Amino acid sequence: DECADDTSMCEQTCTNTPGSFSCACQHGFLLNDDGRTCQDVDECTVNNGGCQHLCENDYGSFYCECRDGFQLASDRKSCQDINECQEDHSCSQVCNNTVGSYFCSCWEGFVLDEDGWTCRDINECLFDTHGCSHTCVNTRGSYSCACPEGFLLGEDRRTCVNVNECQDDNGMCAQVCVDTEGSYRCSCHPGYQLEDEFMCTDQDECLTADCQQICTNTPGSFMCGCQEGYLLLDDKRSCDNIDECSLDDHGGCRHICRDTEGSYYCECEPGFTLAPDGKSCYSK
Repeated sequence: DECADDTSMCEQTCTNTPGSFSCACQHGFLLNDDGRTCQDVDECTVNNGGCQHLCENDYGSFYCECRDGFQLASDRKSCQDINECQEDHSCSQVCNNTVGSYFCSCWEGFVLDEDGWTCRDINECLFDTHGCSHTCVNTRGSYSCACPEGFLLGEDRRTCVNVNECQDDNGMCAQVCVDTEGSYRCSCHPGYQLEDEFMCTDQDECLTADCQQICTNTPGSFMCGCQEGYLLLDDKRSCDNIDECSLDDHGGCRHICRDTEGSYYCECEPGFTLAPDGKSCYSK
């Protein structure tokens, strides 16, 4: 038995036969031409060893490996995708799995930073596309429009509409409320002047009126009058002397009536004396 007395010099397996022996090799090895030594078989050279991705030859065997983003399946030859998004990933917002890899993306209102992981807020107010008619207010992931005092945001949430303050309690104005763009102001009827922005007080027009004689102030206006013996003319300002002597009763004088500016006096014919009533005459 050459195999028993170690004369066969087989490197791996020795099989005794009648009058001789034969050497063989284990799985993964090939018998050399010397019939005794064995050399490793590189299984990766034939059909990649059956590996889907990478075949790594080993002494007497081989094993399969997968590229990054894949893991070896239970058959130890196939590779299946690793869903990195189900594991710890570096995306700050949205993780998108791809075959063999993944990528990050951001919610609306954010933009992906240069590091490929971090999402940075977009300041929409820096662009002309926000559509706000007055003020743009940036918020995290979005923005909103705002209006100055005196305006309200319209239904489109972008346009500012003027508030008519005069529709609410007349703007607290005592008399006249005048709406303006973004504000309002109080004013008064003719003959009144504004006081403390809201209240109206009567204006004494007699301080500047051009009445010739008498001026009487009234609420919101004035009227001119004349002294006794004068008549107010059609211009409602000027006064003209009344000629009492031209009236039907001659001013009540029994004999002679003498008109004066704003008045008159009576006289008697020669031989008569004016009575104490200033109008009658009696003989001397």
